Amino acid sequence: MNESHIFIHPVGNNDERPGQTAFECTFEEMCRQIEQLPGAYCEPDGAIGWNPATDGSESLGGTIHCIDDRVLCVELFSRLGLENWKRMHPLISGNARTVIQLPQQGRFVSVDEYEQQTYGG
Repeated sequence: MNESHIFIHPVGNNDERPGQTAFECTFEEMCRQIEQLPGAYCEPDGAIGWNPATDGSESLGGTIHCIDDRVLCVELFSRLGLENWKRMHPLISGNARTVIQLPQQGRFVSVDEYEQQTYGG
């Protein structure tokens, strides 16, 4: 299973560049969304985690980055299969259009491109 280090950024409805807009939800709202997944947690300092597989084969950790309770982006260290990625991503993105930052590659990609690159489908 591939391991990923990514940032999820909102881009708004006017194709703003990453960093020019925040998610529409508050930190607390995003935490409640993430914690809908069995075994997922969100700490007051922004740390999040989820271990969907009981054998430890899949895991996710990360940080919700905020300023004044406005969520700017979510950083993830992920080892998830496609099915669990597709369960987690909508809980983070909500109704926002998002892009994925690949920090090791120094570029931004669409969610579809990330899924193709990471999961081959």
